[in-house]
Amino acid sequence: MLYIRMCDSIIREAPLHVFTEFFMRPLLWLTLDPVKNVRLCWATVILPHLRKVGRLGQQRMVLAAAVRLRSTLDREVHRVLEEAKLPDVSEAEIAELPDPETDLDDSDGGDMTGQEGETGSSSECGNVQVREASDQNELLKAPELAKKRLEELAKKAGLRDTQEIRSVVKKLTVEIVEAWQRNRAAKLRGQVDCGQIQRAKADPSVVGFLPVGVSKQRGRLGQMVSPFMLFTPKDLQSFATETGSAGGKLLPERPLELVWQAAKIKKSEVGSDGLPTDAYFQRRSAIYHKGQVQRRYIPTEEIGGAILSYRTQAPVKYIESRKFYCCAYTKAVVETESYQFLQHLCQDGFNLLLLGPDGHSCLERERPMDESEVKQALCDAYNDPSKQFGHERVLLAMLTQQCPWADAPDPTGELALCP
Repeated sequence: MLYIRMCDSIIREAPLHVFTEFFMRPLLWLTLDPVKNVRLCWATVILPHLRKVGRLGQQRMVLAAAVRLRSTLDREVHRVLEEAKLPDVSEAEIAELPDPETDLDDSDGGDMTGQEGETGSSSECGNVQVREASDQNELLKAPELAKKRLEELAKKAGLRDTQEIRSVVKKLTVEIVEAWQRNRAAKLRGQVDCGQIQRAKADPSVVGFLPVGVSKQRGRLGQMVSPFMLFTPKDLQSFATETGSAGGKLLPERPLELVWQAAKIKKSEVGSDGLPTDAYFQRRSAIYHKGQVQRRYIPTEEIGGAILSYRTQAPVKYIESRKFYCCAYTKAVVETESYQFLQHLCQDGFNLLLLGPDGHSCLERERPMDESEVKQALCDAYNDPSKQFGHERVLLAMLTQQCPWADAPDPTGELALCP
């Protein structure tokens, strides 16, 4: 099983020719291993790579081995592979698969029947009972190690709410723990993506990813990173004066969600000169003084841009305004205990699924994407007006260390609040 897990890391991280030239054939042999746990491990670990978006999606020999394994009499192995709905392969392709009994060259000397007490197969260990016992011990210890590590990381981040920590620990699954172990063995950061939560619907889930709620409805941990609760950094709210004029009386400090939504101006509040009118500043002032945070204050179809500077600057467009939100959120959240916890989890190898109302997925999950792929995917998401680039995606960008707003123009004009 260790060889299978090693191949999993190689498939994910190394150039594909390295796997096919040096590691593929022994991996194919293991589909014939007499030990059920080895075959089941093969099915569960290698299967994700065989999907269309997986790295082995077009590798016919590995696909043929999976189809052959699907015909096993073992119901559990059959179920795993049957549910995957693998593409069809021909009998000829299956017949061409290497066999450990015949697939030997001159360097493969030795008796394949093994010594006394060995399996006589291609198993990684000779003694089946010893190996199974060792693997079972490893599997039994892993969840406890992961639980302990998660608790350590929570304390390191400054989280003291034991009930909150326990709620995260309860979400650990065998697949999450195994993914964590693989990442640690390969010295990789955890993968991160978002998942959108919706009323009256089950939360999205991804095999091997630890789900973490990052909205105000998801306990203290989620509240600490919610823009409904995080106050806007004082310097970034300096444009918000009663009348919109430089030197005017500053409006009260408010959470980022209020500041962001109140910045949106109605089309009818833009004058013939293209600048905001008194009607906008009066409405904005009333929102600030009332202090009630809402997801929106005006209908989407009425929005004419955002005011993120003094009244002498015209409204900025939707995509341009995102830089302000991202800069303000980043500055507000980075020192919170919840963000520190997420960062520690990611650095330690835990895959994270950030759940929130605007948690639109934008990365692949079947394999770790390289730095350039993550950068491009987030850049595309940032410039896509059809979906919100909410705080869930900002967290994703921060944790993957790829912030697409960094090179965008500053929407605050002469104030230069977001250089």
